[in-house]
Amino acid sequence: MSTATLEWIRPPQQARSQRTLERLLDAAEELIEDRGIEGMTIAAIVRQAGSSVGAFYARFGDKETLIRCVFERFYEQAQATAEAALDPSRWHHASVRDAIAATVLFATNVFSERRGVIAALSSQQAADLRAPAEVLSALIADKLLSLAESRGERPTHRDPSAATRTCVWLVLSALSSWAQAGADENSPPGAAENFATDVADMSIGFLFGARS
Repeated sequence: MSTATLEWIRPPQQARSQRTLERLLDAAEELIEDRGIEGMTIAAIVRQAGSSVGAFYARFGDKETLIRCVFERFYEQAQATAEAALDPSRWHHASVRDAIAATVLFATNVFSERRGVIAALSSQQAADLRAPAEVLSALIADKLLSLAESRGERPTHRDPSAATRTCVWLVLSALSSWAQAGADENSPPGAAENFATDVADMSIGFLFGARS
């Protein structure tokens, strides 16, 4: 199953003020990717966004508030993306195994492209940033279990819900570690695909057993 139809979900931009806010958040995210949080300055953000310092302070009290908003938006988009990617209607003609394989490959590419933000998220210790991560993990697990059950392929584990949540946590942890350590321009051709295949195979084996 191709990942061509899977995409990162961004909400539509409407009011001019909202578009300005989104440009500032986009600029901050791009700079985090290029320089990390420590190398990102307010001057660089407004320059990248084509905005002004006044517009920045009208929306954010300081750089820390902006960073928190970047992370909160990331999780909101990730939740919308997960809901769309694991919608049973998307995989009407595919098995759960094929859906997992394609979705893990898609997620691997997303984590690779956003490895700077992933690294920044991993470095943050604030308790209120853990909450949206836990919500995202639980959402993915619930959607995956619903997808499996809609195909009559309930996990074989004695506690399918707990097993699915454990599997999702392991996959997200593996993707985060891989994005920070192994996803770069020096990776050999096919590295992302090979990694995604291995992670998907382990997930499928854990939840549904080996292929017959």
